[in-house]
Amino acid sequence: MVTIGGKSYKILQLDTNALSNILKEKDSKLKNLFDRFPPDKNLITYSPFTIMEISRNEYLLDRFCKMFSIIPSFFLKGYEQLRDEELQNYQDSRYLDILLLSPFDVKRPKGQLINEKDVHKLLTNKKLTSTFDKWENNKQRILEGMLSLKDNFQSKTSKYSKKEIQYFVTTSTFQQVLMYDKSFVLKNNLTDKNISLNNLQSFKIMSYSVFYKFYSDNRNPQLSDVFDILIGATIPYVDILITEKHYFDTIQKIKKQDRFLDNLKVYKVNEL
Repeated sequence: MVTIGGKSYKILQLDTNALSNILKEKDSKLKNLFDRFPPDKNLITYSPFTIMEISRNEYLLDRFCKMFSIIPSFFLKGYEQLRDEELQNYQDSRYLDILLLSPFDVKRPKGQLINEKDVHKLLTNKKLTSTFDKWENNKQRILEGMLSLKDNFQSKTSKYSKKEIQYFVTTSTFQQVLMYDKSFVLKNNLTDKNISLNNLQSFKIMSYSVFYKFYSDNRNPQLSDVFDILIGATIPYVDILITEKHYFDTIQKIKKQDRFLDNLKVYKVNEL
């Protein structure tokens, strides 16, 4: 939960599929969303990767600007920023604030309300679009890194055991941290035996997501899978997630393996 202006709200994350559906369905799904999750108790949020994908579609971008120039919402922090904060707070496992900014934060003349042109200007800002381009260009490299363990991680039976899955997640998370910040690993004398996964929950959820997307099912990886996994980095820090069926099923599988998502409520888009 997050407190704003002395009032507490549950953090509700819409993934790309959920937000796209709400924008396409005009007011029907939005009404259903607010009926089920009243805006006086729930705060709508989305990953910057979701915004990147929305902004590449002119119709969805236009709908987003109109809708969220009226409805309060927040960008969540990106996975790199979240990882940096987890590493900085590794020893004391401090609560992380995952809200980045709101379209309502756009600078405007005193006394003037935000409008859709202001939101459009924010989302098409050159600095932001160049960041989006960098993420797009890095997709192949990120995907290759996610798949790097596949040949060396095969189940001894036709189905992965709970112990094998936990081994994969621990090993994968340690390797992610090592590649991301080797000096952090050396400074804290970390190994895959003593690393505290619960203090690195964005790394951990991504390891689980990689496993269930690429390793447990014999499916061909797609570049689009990369952003699905990166969008999920914030999930351990939100209260509610609305997503598509495949990721909904993945979360249910993770919940059976690990308790770090016990407090997360997850819903499918078609339940709205």
